[in-house]
Amino acid sequence: MAGYDTATMTARQYEPCERCGRPATEWHHALHKRVKGHPEWDVIYNLEHLCKVCHENKGGYEERQQFYTRQANRYGISFIEWWDSLDISGKERY
Repeated sequence: MAGYDTATMTARQYEPCERCGRPATEWHHALHKRVKGHPEWDVIYNLEHLCKVCHENKGGYEERQQFYTRQANRYGISFIEWWDSLDISGKERY
């Protein structure tokens, strides 16, 4: 799965911010910044729906761990398979 999943993003557009509950307005690459030449990061598994305030305060390691747990619970084995398929240095930190 590569590229943005616009159908899922559209379906989730009215959900609250995943961190604070305010209206979410922006998508954030939670586990890794967008990397040119690596479209495998631009999937719904790696996107966190945030309000502007939380997006500006991207957070640190703890927030990424919480995101990982939410995504694993939301998408199950497909998220774990996606994560395991990535071959990008540094991902093991999360």
